[in-house]
Amino acid sequence: MAGHKPWSDLRKKMTPAQRTLADDLYRQKKLGLLVAEMRKGAGLTQVQLAEKLGIGQSSLSQMENGDDMHFATLERIVAELGGKIVVHLPGGDIPLSTAPH
Repeated sequence: MAGHKPWSDLRKKMTPAQRTLADDLYRQKKLGLLVAEMRKGAGLTQVQLAEKLGIGQSSLSQMENGDDMHFATLERIVAELGGKIVVHLPGGDIPLSTAPH
């Protein structure tokens, strides 16, 4: 496409601080997309999941769109959708407890 540059070229021009910020934003967006896919896979609308979590639909929408999400909130969402969070470490996986609901 004319006028478009590969991400790698743009990244090379960034300062270390800009690269860190870009990486953080990417992780937030990726996490939000994962939450949205999990919700849809469970057959729930944003309104339905938000009601189960006791939060507003707009808050859930913001999380799914990559706004910063507290770990405790992510843990509650995952638990409500029947999942669990597992941390992969070099020494082995550690399943984290899920929040009660």
